[in-house]
Amino acid sequence: MSEPIQLLASSTDLSYDDFVAQFMAPNRPVVLPESAIRHWRARHEWTTDAGATTGSDAVVVRNIDIDRIEALFGQAVAPISDCDVTQTYGMAGLVGTGRSDDGQPLLKEVTIAKYCDYLRRRRQHVQRQSRSTGTSVESRDGSIGKPGKPGDHDGTIVSDPLPADRCIYLKDWHMTRDFPGYNAYELPVYFSDDWLNGYWDECGSLDQNRRDDFRFCYIGPAGSWTPVHFDVMSSFSWSANICGRKKWIFFPPEAREMLTDAAGELLSDVRSVDETRFPNFRNAPRIELFQEEGQLVFVPSQWYHQVINLTDVISINHNWANGCNILGMWQLAKEDAQLVATDLSLESASLDEISTSKQHGAVAAVRSPAAPAAMFGLMAATAEQAMTVQDLLRANGSLDFRAMHDLCMVQVRKIQQRSHQLALLAPSAVTAEVCAARNRHVSDLKTIRQILTDISRSTFYRECRDAWPASIDIEQELSEQETLQRRLTELFESFK
Repeated sequence: MSEPIQLLASSTDLSYDDFVAQFMAPNRPVVLPESAIRHWRARHEWTTDAGATTGSDAVVVRNIDIDRIEALFGQAVAPISDCDVTQTYGMAGLVGTGRSDDGQPLLKEVTIAKYCDYLRRRRQHVQRQSRSTGTSVESRDGSIGKPGKPGDHDGTIVSDPLPADRCIYLKDWHMTRDFPGYNAYELPVYFSDDWLNGYWDECGSLDQNRRDDFRFCYIGPAGSWTPVHFDVMSSFSWSANICGRKKWIFFPPEAREMLTDAAGELLSDVRSVDETRFPNFRNAPRIELFQEEGQLVFVPSQWYHQVINLTDVISINHNWANGCNILGMWQLAKEDAQLVATDLSLESASLDEISTSKQHGAVAAVRSPAAPAAMFGLMAATAEQAMTVQDLLRANGSLDFRAMHDLCMVQVRKIQQRSHQLALLAPSAVTAEVCAARNRHVSDLKTIRQILTDISRSTFYRECRDAWPASIDIEQELSEQETLQRRLTELFESFK
């Protein structure tokens, strides 16, 4: 067992730079208290007061206001997952052992109204079970629920209405994207430097067909869960409990080999581990955390975790990135390209064949520690193969090289705007906070230049210029960024 995860006494005690230094830069998890989200609209409009629990750890709890959720968002559509089937994560996302005829993952989409109808009937089903067995579905120790079992059914949720006897989780709902004017919550200052969602916001402002984000809402009954994984694209994430209670099981990045079998497949559920398949699992360092309602968890990059909902839960989650973890995301993008180019034998496979193979989990989500740091030899065969790799990365939710370039350039433009503002400051207005912001800008520019230099050396850039707008010249961009970095340095030298 690793050291416990710290619960901050206040959501405002630490400055932004202190939070970066203590948690973000060293990549350590932390929990923010209820005061961080107490004022959120979602906290009040989506829940009803359910009184207090009993016992020595009594807390006031709130329940999901199903009627209100349905009235506000009923026509929206979101994915669902059946938690009664064994699940795992692959490059294409959440998949299950059961599959539909076309081999697609165990996911379908329903309207929020249909899911709300399911939640009402699920509550009635659970209450009947509790009366007949004399036990409660809710648990204080995380023993709730059952591991999914392969073969329970064929993996598809086909009934209408959704079956109340199955544990169905609504997840990855783009609520903010679907209802941009609703303002369900306010972004905590510690997570405000968000390059990933900032990039997608700019894409959407230029082209409505490219509207997307990594801001999600999850709604699930007691017993719903997500399998062991680390977050998409090696991003940071944060998760706030609007209502309900969760159990998290964390494993640091170095535990990877203890969580995988001989074939490199990641285990699914820590409650049901075949130790002949995963002989080193019992040695894996782990941290268990109970997240109470109103608390917010910061999940560092590449920390494996499984989450079990101990009560009915609504949570708001963001995946995000900034200068602290963008190099890790870039490394993962290169490794994804390496896996595509080598494991799937591009010379003999078409893009359609590769896409189907990946949906069936042919590419492992766990990266080999022996993968080379420089991945550009893989792109050097032909321009056609380089294009295929990038198309496949996009199709499977990874950042392709062009998207990584554009994401970095969105941030460069923001730094340019900020540098113009700084140039107008009087020396007396240059506070310690301003100096810290300037230092972050300089550091971010160094990181961005490293990524763009890598991209400029790739076959995808050198040999596939038709895939890039004529206006993009990375060498020129690098020169301009060097000038901007020098300007920021000289500006603050003049203030001394």
